[in-house]
Amino acid sequence: MNYRSDDEKAQAFASIELLVNNAGSDFTKTAFQSIETSEWRKVQEGTLNAAFFVGCEFAHHLLIRRLNGCIVNMLSKSAILSSSVHNAAYIAAKGGLMTLTRGMAKELIVYA
Repeated sequence: MNYRSDDEKAQAFASIELLVNNAGSDFTKTAFQSIETSEWRKVQEGTLNAAFFVGCEFAHHLLIRRLNGCIVNMLSKSAILSSSVHNAAYIAAKGGLMTLTRGMAKELIVYA
């Protein structure tokens, strides 16, 4: 997110108490050894990185204002089962999101 100032950012988050990261990237079904670097990065950016950076901003907003809130990161069965083929980038992103969610929870629980 690009804001012109910290005040603009604070205004954008002023009344938000819930963050739902429900993004997933459009991806082409490609064998993992044939995935182009740009495709890999696109999937990671849209699925994992976006949730990380928005979650950071949201948590910062809550902490500096001493507010309670909730972050919900939507996963996929692919994060656990990896039951389909030719979607390694998506599986990796959702698996990363699962472990990121656990890490975020462990760090933020001390403020609850």
